[in-house]
Amino acid sequence: MKTHMEVSTLSARPIETLEALADLVKVSPRFKFLEDELVGRLFRSGCILKGHFRLQSLQHSDVFLRFRTFASNPENLSWVANHLAQALRQNGDRFDVIVAPDTAGGLLADAIAEAANLSSSSLTLKTDLDNRVTTSFVGDSVRNGDRALLVNDILTTGEGVHTARTAVEQAGGEVVSLALFANRAADPFTTKASGPFPAMWLFTLDVKNYGEPWSSRNADQCPECLKENNDFLEARLLN
Repeated sequence: MKTHMEVSTLSARPIETLEALADLVKVSPRFKFLEDELVGRLFRSGCILKGHFRLQSLQHSDVFLRFRTFASNPENLSWVANHLAQALRQNGDRFDVIVAPDTAGGLLADAIAEAANLSSSSLTLKTDLDNRVTTSFVGDSVRNGDRALLVNDILTTGEGVHTARTAVEQAGGEVVSLALFANRAADPFTTKASGPFPAMWLFTLDVKNYGEPWSSRNADQCPECLKENNDFLEARLLN
């Protein structure tokens, strides 16, 4: 089975077969009942790309998940948000505000806010030129005593989640839960995103991140960089 999805960057291409994509997608036990539909939606959207990428963490990988591509179909975005919102309700999580970065994760935050019938709009954190989250809020600030849900599209090192949590706590709020589309960390519970609050994601992307976060020497550990043609795409430019 082939996909006809095209991407504008010649050195990045969608996973070519449904079977190959399914091998990379490890659906979380809580969402196992969605596995077939989730894998199908991921495949049809062409959002999981093969190529040579430098992630925002400066680690390298031959696979990149571009959530904006998946979310460009409003039905996909609504589908994910509804299932995450339902799981949060089943947990009994109660929150006053949703906090997310002003990158692709903000799209998911707005959709969850709508699905959860949250009276206030979600708040977004500014990112710098490298798409790293800063502690500057756009719009209203978190009020003292607010219970916050953190949302992002994908977890790799947890740096963005950690910064968002710091911003919430500095404003007098409390993080009560974390909701993600996907995880690609080898062990998410040892990243900077871990905390005294529950976290959920639909699936783990079972791929390798080469090198150490924020290291300038990650090319030394990347198999693609050792090849003659070692050009890579900056993931931040795809977000």
